[in-house]
Amino acid sequence: MPSLARRVYGTLRARAHRLTSRLHALPDFIIVGAAKAGTTSLYFYLSSHPKIYPATKKEIHYFDLNFPRGEHWYRRHFPPALRLKLEGAITGEASPYYLYHPHVPERIARALPDVKLIVCLRNPVDRALSHYWHVVRAGNEPLAPEEALDMETESQRIGQEKARLIADGNYDSRAYRIHSYLDRGIYADQIAAYQRYFPASQMLILKSEDLFADTQGTCDSVLDFLGLDHHPLPTDTVQHKGSYEQDVKPETRERLAAFYEPHNQRLYDLLGVDAAWW
Repeated sequence: MPSLARRVYGTLRARAHRLTSRLHALPDFIIVGAAKAGTTSLYFYLSSHPKIYPATKKEIHYFDLNFPRGEHWYRRHFPPALRLKLEGAITGEASPYYLYHPHVPERIARALPDVKLIVCLRNPVDRALSHYWHVVRAGNEPLAPEEALDMETESQRIGQEKARLIADGNYDSRAYRIHSYLDRGIYADQIAAYQRYFPASQMLILKSEDLFADTQGTCDSVLDFLGLDHHPLPTDTVQHKGSYEQDVKPETRERLAAFYEPHNQRLYDLLGVDAAWW
């Protein structure tokens, strides 16, 4: 009987969660990426606005890692919808893996067709290096940068994993998430995937370099996009800004720049900009 009682209790509790979750809002905006491009800083600054109520945590990872949990699980991470309506506020989240996961654009489009998307991009060479040293600090990278930051090495590590993820949206590949140093910086393909589902009016694409150089001005442009009044930031301290433990050989950086040159040009053509790096 005790085990039966626990099962009954668990069933009733799950149903209660489903019912109460409907009272919670869905996000008005999502920062979809890129990883190591200032998304934590941007979300911190936006959450300081009196009319932006943050989610229970910055990275919910619903549309990539937790999609099978269902919308009721996702809603529980946001404030009550009635509270937002009464106070004229909005809410949102930031999960930078969303930009790189192949199934996320369609999932977001189906669940939140009117959501506003914010993309923060960083010079892909700097992004790849930052990503590499982050993984090194976490103890998950045994290879030297010259080897790890090589497309042939990366293809051997994640090529089959990427194909499997494309074939099975519920598959989670740790290697694909961790060791995709170069592939994540091919922004043109990732932006194009979102443009297939969302009009330009629902997407704001920023440079993380602008966020760090002119934090207030960049945040004001995001608030304009979200339809909110400007608000002075409480601090200009960059959140979670990593530092390289060491730099790489000049020839490695040059090799990365050469690798990204054609991909960056495709990005410039896609966005209608004209710059060496934007």
